[in-house]
Amino acid sequence: MVKSGSKSEAANSQKSGYSGMISKSSTGGSGSQRTQTTAHSTNTESNVSDDQQSSILISRLQKLPSSASWGEKQAILSGRITQLATTQTGSRYLQNQLTKSNPILIEFLLHEVGQQLSTIMINQ
Repeated sequence: MVKSGSKSEAANSQKSGYSGMISKSSTGGSGSQRTQTTAHSTNTESNVSDDQQSSILISRLQKLPSSASWGEKQAILSGRITQLATTQTGSRYLQNQLTKSNPILIEFLLHEVGQQLSTIMINQ
């Protein structure tokens, strides 16, 4: 049996910026039921996902052997530079790579960014 929250609880959750209330019920060892309500923030949910994707991408790059060719790195990065540049983790990674002053990497980044420069420069 799932208990639903009161209208005032729902109103309070909307005021605090949370939505998507999820109720789960489970039966404990004594046969009693307990209800757990979880609130998800819609504002940070997509950002966390983007950060996680950037972290996974960076992890893939870091797992490559030091002898990996530029082509292997480029295959991982291709089409994902804007995604990296718009997250804190990805932006730091790209800045670190740019400090190495690799002309091939710089040319690749400029080519990838191309017309999406305004997207990257917008403060979100």
